[in-house]
Amino acid sequence: LATISMNTRSRDLLLPILFLPLIVPLLVAATSATTLVMADGAGVREIGGRQLFMTGFDAVFMATGTHDSTRLRAPGADLDGIVNCLDILRESKIGQKRDLTGKKVMVVGGGNTAMDSARTAIRLGSDKVTVVYRRSLHEMPAFEMERHEALEEGVEFAVLCNPVAFSGENGRVTSATLIRMELGEPGPDGRRQPVEVKGSEYKLPVDLVIEAIGLSPGTGAFKDQLELRRDRTIAADERTLQ
Repeated sequence: LATISMNTRSRDLLLPILFLPLIVPLLVAATSATTLVMADGAGVREIGGRQLFMTGFDAVFMATGTHDSTRLRAPGADLDGIVNCLDILRESKIGQKRDLTGKKVMVVGGGNTAMDSARTAIRLGSDKVTVVYRRSLHEMPAFEMERHEALEEGVEFAVLCNPVAFSGENGRVTSATLIRMELGEPGPDGRRQPVEVKGSEYKLPVDLVIEAIGLSPGTGAFKDQLELRRDRTIAADERTLQ
């Protein structure tokens, strides 16, 4: 068992890596742009990816975690004041807490991370926190306990609506345009698909928008060495994981 910290030019990632036979070829770590810091019985040391071949390992299991968040694609989503959920939660965890006193915050998403982000915004002093979710409360994937505790802390839910555009002043978001949704036929996952209700747009004033619409694997550092699927997972055999 080894823990490897991978430092790239753009960010630092902590990769727990378990070496097992016949899992994933070690080539996933063989990149000259990456420095690996390996902790094992011999201590902590820096090595290059290809040097792992010389240490006797035959395979490596990649477990990068979901360190990246899915971004909104609506017009205006690049305005200042639109941030991803992981940044808000990470900042609060390490003590770099934002002062949201009196602010109107909108959280987009319906999962547990959305609930965590909304409750964090409440605790940072927000005047109003609204969770916007495109399906109904029944379809919301967050645990019932998470939803209940968010409501108890003062979070408001706006279900069956979705942001379609953002407006701002001086480069900073000031409002979101939402459209009402209705549930249509079930999709491939069995859940009824949300469908826009034409002509139902309305505006919601906001000071901060937190994106919590999904998390994706932190595999960006390997995009030139590995074949990645659309969801950014490594393309591997589902039975052998190779």
